[in-house]
Amino acid sequence: MASKPTRSRALASAFASVLVLGTLAPAALAKSPKAPPKPVVLKPKALQALKEKLVGEPAKQIEGLAAAKNAGPAAVGAAPEIEGILTKGSTGPIVIAAIDALGALGQGTSARALEPYLRHRLPDVRRAAARALGLTKGPEAITALRAGLHSSDGQVRGFSALGLGKQGSKAALPDLENALEHDIPESAIAIGELCSGAECDRFASHLGKLPFEVMTSGFDTIFLRTPAPPDDALIKLVNQIRDLGTGDARRYLGELYNRMPGASKPLKKAIEDAIASIVGGNKK
Repeated sequence: MASKPTRSRALASAFASVLVLGTLAPAALAKSPKAPPKPVVLKPKALQALKEKLVGEPAKQIEGLAAAKNAGPAAVGAAPEIEGILTKGSTGPIVIAAIDALGALGQGTSARALEPYLRHRLPDVRRAAARALGLTKGPEAITALRAGLHSSDGQVRGFSALGLGKQGSKAALPDLENALEHDIPESAIAIGELCSGAECDRFASHLGKLPFEVMTSGFDTIFLRTPAPPDDALIKLVNQIRDLGTGDARRYLGELYNRMPGASKPLKKAIEDAIASIVGGNKK
């Protein structure tokens, strides 16, 4: 009679079966990043022509705003003119174009002009302002976005949460944790961008309480962000996901394994062991 396999051999066999069954599907592999587009360069004469359009008739303003959005930071010299459009007010299409252009420029000075539009009567304007503030650096933008978490507009709340994550505002973590508990799922992504240590542990404590897809949106950000958190912190999160013991947890860990080809050996081993421990689990 053949001897019984050791526990380590059994786990290795179970993990191999997961690979065969396709839990670690090739489709889950992260796509190769595209080369960044070449930055737009505006010569002084072109910038001056752009600024003249921004103070011209509405059709010229729309043309100038589109050009400024396309140029991005290269058009920073036109920010005062674009901010002036918002300060004075205009038609809906021009206001939205101006908001989008300021978002593309990403200047901290623009937050003051954008902030009032978070409360605009038109939903598209409110939401454009929240998106733009997420791209506008500086303390005034952070203050506006924290207020945006309390908007009556669900999309404004969501864009505000995402914007705070992009801003890298650790001071906003308590606001985001509160938002997560009050049905603003985008907060999970922002927390994933900002948390460390005990903050990530608090986020993981919501496993089994909040929808799994909400939690994994935050875990994705934690595991795949650059620079990566320490291995011991990531392994702890892997084990917390493992402890759910569900098919969803198994599938997620399998996808995560393939999306982290550069992960350290200890982290890969932790994911392998976690998957092996819940293979055959009957929970969904």
